[in-house]
Amino acid sequence: MRVRTDSRREEILDVATQVFLEMGFEAATMSEVAARLGGSKTTLYGYFPSKEQLFLAVIQHKMGGRIDPVLDALPQKLEQEPRAVLIELGQRLNEMITRPDAAALSQIVFSQMGHPELAQQFWDIGPRRLYEAVETYLAALAAAGRIKAPRPKIATQHLLSLYHAEIGPPFHPGSRRPPSRREILSAVCRAVDVFLAAYGQAGK
Repeated sequence: MRVRTDSRREEILDVATQVFLEMGFEAATMSEVAARLGGSKTTLYGYFPSKEQLFLAVIQHKMGGRIDPVLDALPQKLEQEPRAVLIELGQRLNEMITRPDAAALSQIVFSQMGHPELAQQFWDIGPRRLYEAVETYLAALAAAGRIKAPRPKIATQHLLSLYHAEIGPPFHPGSRRPPSRREILSAVCRAVDVFLAAYGQAGK
């Protein structure tokens, strides 16, 4: 039963993603999602109590699932070469945000920034998690004397801004073709090199 339930939830999220991408947040309805699923709204509400919660779950499903494993692994990578770790993080992050579906969903998110509660919930499930994980990692590196970052929070802002400097943010889905993996890697390497030039190993 658990497998069947999880499978149904995945199906709902996949269908809801298409509805939000085609119709936008305002025009999308729970009725439309239920109709495409071939089920009842009652069943849909059993999984997600509101359109807002369904939309946030779609964001987490399409974006969080791609970057969360990298963030979860950061505490175990303190002994590894920081440059390699930061390049992997930046590459995964930029590959995620430049996917056509993720880029289009990001545009929908930004269109809803006038709704404070939804904007706060989006921040909590996405950017906050990213910022806190990276700040914790950089603070640990600084404490170990591996980088010079007396203000890890500011260093995190610098790093994430550098990641996006050549890519976005956000990458606009209609502005140009999505960057290739090679282009993303080259941009991220340059970003990390600039970051480490400022925050490089203590004593160097």
